[in-house]
Amino acid sequence: QVVGETRQMQLLRMPSDFCSLTSTLHGVACLQCGSPPLEPALCLVCGTLLCAAHTCRRHKEPSRPAEGDCTRHARQCGGGCGFFYLVHSCTVL
Repeated sequence: QVVGETRQMQLLRMPSDFCSLTSTLHGVACLQCGSPPLEPALCLVCGTLLCAAHTCRRHKEPSRPAEGDCTRHARQCGGGCGFFYLVHSCTVL
């Protein structure tokens, strides 16, 4: 939703039962590396599942600065603001 020049973010509707969310996300592949994340992070804006904390197994280019998937995704999805549910630690980043 756009208000003036500012885009208003809306968060994903989360299930009331986090056990079902965890089991639903188990085994889902990261869009960047194609493997299930070692530390899964769910974008609470668009629902994309990412690897958190530099655990992504995709090929990293040495010429690019070390940047985590959550940081990159927040810039692309939320204009630099990101809200992520860290599945294994049950916390919001």
